[in-house]
Amino acid sequence: VLYRFYAIDKEQYSAFMKNLDDYKVSIIDMVDFIYEQKEKGGLEFDDELSEEIDQLYDAMCDAREQLEGEEYDRLVFNLKGPVEGAETFRIVDRIRDIALEYYDEVYVVGDATSNYDLSSSFERDNVIISVLTALFVGIILLFTFQSAGLPIMLVLTIQSSIWINFSIPPLKGGTMFFLSYLIVSAIQMGATIDYAIVITSRYMDLRKQIEAQSASATQSAAERIVKENEAAAGGTAVEGEGIVMTIANPLAARNDNAGSLPREAKADRLRVVTDTDLQLLVSLMWQHGAEAIAVNDNRLGVQTSIRTAGNSILIGTTAIESPYKIQAIGDKDALADAMSERSLPALYSDFNRSGMHPQISKTDSMRLEAAPIGKLTYAQKEE
Repeated sequence: VLYRFYAIDKEQYSAFMKNLDDYKVSIIDMVDFIYEQKEKGGLEFDDELSEEIDQLYDAMCDAREQLEGEEYDRLVFNLKGPVEGAETFRIVDRIRDIALEYYDEVYVVGDATSNYDLSSSFERDNVIISVLTALFVGIILLFTFQSAGLPIMLVLTIQSSIWINFSIPPLKGGTMFFLSYLIVSAIQMGATIDYAIVITSRYMDLRKQIEAQSASATQSAAERIVKENEAAAGGTAVEGEGIVMTIANPLAARNDNAGSLPREAKADRLRVVTDTDLQLLVSLMWQHGAEAIAVNDNRLGVQTSIRTAGNSILIGTTAIESPYKIQAIGDKDALADAMSERSLPALYSDFNRSGMHPQISKTDSMRLEAAPIGKLTYAQKEE
């Protein structure tokens, strides 16, 4: 009776022409029909059955909200079998093909589909990522070592080690999860790059030391002595850590009307820096291990003097003016301590009374050019 009532209401009169037992109605449509007729009064039920129909209708409404949308509908089904594999992937393709026969736009989602998409795109993406990674690593190594051949050799070594490592599980008959491959690959790439840079840098340093030692071993004793003496005498440019000591004339000091600088403290004037002061400071720096010294960027050599000429202080033949900057290459900590006020209290006390306050700063690297010296000659044993 219920099915006849439904067929009449929906004007599906063909159901009466056939066997009514073969007439089929979806459960969702039937629940909607029963609930609609109950609300209109077309069908009457007792309280208990009416409440069950209301609950069933509410459940159907919740399901419809999850399965039916304004633009898309969702069909949920379970597939028994492995999550991934050739057979599973064929079923996913078959499901998609069937759905496309009825709908213009179809999306198949789920664990099996995700694995299928990853499997389909992994090979191509892995090749692209591997090539780009090797390219970027090569660029980093190129700028690090400034060599064209070394990055190629290191990239081949790094990639070969990774490929060898990943070939072990298949050779042993094992498998590796997709995410495990990505994580291990990233870790191996980062670690091998770091170690490659560290080990190669160490190799380059040792190579430079060996080359220097080899060059030194091929030099004659006389040539080595001459080069060492040239560096000590200021004949070659040097670079290294050290200190910079700055001392300036006091602001209140003024020149004598006759043109001579006020070298001695008097009642109405302050003493200025003299050539003797600079000679003393330079001498103290030599005594405490300075390897090279320059005053106002003028390198001191064996033929360089610090003296007064008229109103000026000369470094060799170059006149310099206050403030006076004394640069000394050597152990910066030892030099700074030796030239500090704590180590030279009497000298600093004299400077402070005269209005001069030396300042010392340390530097990790500075370069002093060679001093202008004449040609050096040395005696040789006559053969």
